[in-house]
Amino acid sequence: MTDRDAVLHALRSVYVHDYPINIVDAQLVRDCIVLSDRIALTLVRIVDEPLHTAFEQSVRDALASWTSHTVHMRTRDATDAERSRFAQNSPLIEEKVGREPVTSAYPVIAICSGKGGVGKTTVAVNIAASLARSGFRIGLLDADMYGFSVPRMMGIGTLPAVDEEGNVYPVLAHGVAVMSMDFFVEDNAPVVWRGPMLGKMLHKFLHTIVWNEIHALIVDLPPGTGDVALDIHQMLPLSHYVVVTTPHDGAAYVATRAGAMALRTGHPILGVIENMSWFETETGSHIPLFGTGGGDDVATALGTTVVGRVPLVPHVHSAVYDPSSTQGRRFDDLAHLLAQRIGLIAMTK
Repeated sequence: MTDRDAVLHALRSVYVHDYPINIVDAQLVRDCIVLSDRIALTLVRIVDEPLHTAFEQSVRDALASWTSHTVHMRTRDATDAERSRFAQNSPLIEEKVGREPVTSAYPVIAICSGKGGVGKTTVAVNIAASLARSGFRIGLLDADMYGFSVPRMMGIGTLPAVDEEGNVYPVLAHGVAVMSMDFFVEDNAPVVWRGPMLGKMLHKFLHTIVWNEIHALIVDLPPGTGDVALDIHQMLPLSHYVVVTTPHDGAAYVATRAGAMALRTGHPILGVIENMSWFETETGSHIPLFGTGGGDDVATALGTTVVGRVPLVPHVHSAVYDPSSTQGRRFDDLAHLLAQRIGLIAMTK
């Protein structure tokens, strides 16, 4: 990968205002030149993208790792031809379908992470199951459209029920109402969809699934800051976020980025959960396999706190932990704390 390719790759994390497409794929980055000590580029201003200071700052943030380079940006208005091409680029952009906010009667907790492999889905599943054990009616939306795994982790072998009017009902497992992309693909087939198609499916999950009278919805987000995460930010403007990381500094670094996206779009962060904080042996010894301090670093960067640390324990065969186990007890404590922070306990008294 050339330096220019690396710069463009970094800029793909910046999205066009109110569209599920990044500025590179939308052809709004022009004249990108990378020299030994500087990066020069032109940003094209379209009708729907005013390129305010905050947007320009997001471009600079995307290039923050290029510390030895000075970034020179200029902006210009799009030509009529460029505006027309942007508007007609329907395979990538389409119309802004199904991205209107959902005003829910229940609080929403979105579980996010910067990268995969940190146990984000395990956290989502166990928070949901723990709340259900406490008597709350909980919905769990598997919004990881490419890496869906909630049904398998919860041992679900059935499909959602559909009534005569075409209404779809979640599958109940461990007392939790579950909906996932996994229910709509066959034989573990890959989902080869662009962002707008995923957005439409997510819209259906939020608008047309019969969740009934749940007390709260837990959303398992995909890792990172891509299309689905952006859609969730816009469709669920009142959602609260929990950031999951491991103690490893690399995981913490990208988790901070995911949390920063939530803050930038006006979503409160309930706290950070540090997963795999240590390996707990059968004799009770603690071994920090992934180092220490990652959760604290993320919490400090995001202006929040570490609400819990969950260890690795050997010989665990179920993704939904037994409430009498070490991890089960910790998730019960976490679930109770999160329920307090979103007002769920007071709401259901």
